Amino acid sequence: MGAPGRDGFPAQSYATFRRVSPAALAVALGLGTADRFVDFNCGDGAVLDAATAATGLVVGVKVDPARALASSARLARAAAAGRVGGGL
Repeated sequence: MGAPGRDGFPAQSYATFRRVSPAALAVALGLGTADRFVDFNCGDGAVLDAATAATGLVVGVKVDPARALASSARLARAAAAGRVGGGL
């Protein structure tokens, strides 16, 4: 396997990482504030973080406990920055 990614986990693909634009995500998926967004196999939560800007509720599903913690930590940082409401 290759070198670990920015979150310390081995890379799972050769795709280059790009930040997810909340506006682009909302347009691409047709998201609105009344919508609910579920990301199955949410990885480190980057898409969930972006979706919080456009939807009323985001839910991430992850089986791997370590990756679930990484996703939860990302959303906790987003909440601390005032980008996420509700509970984690």
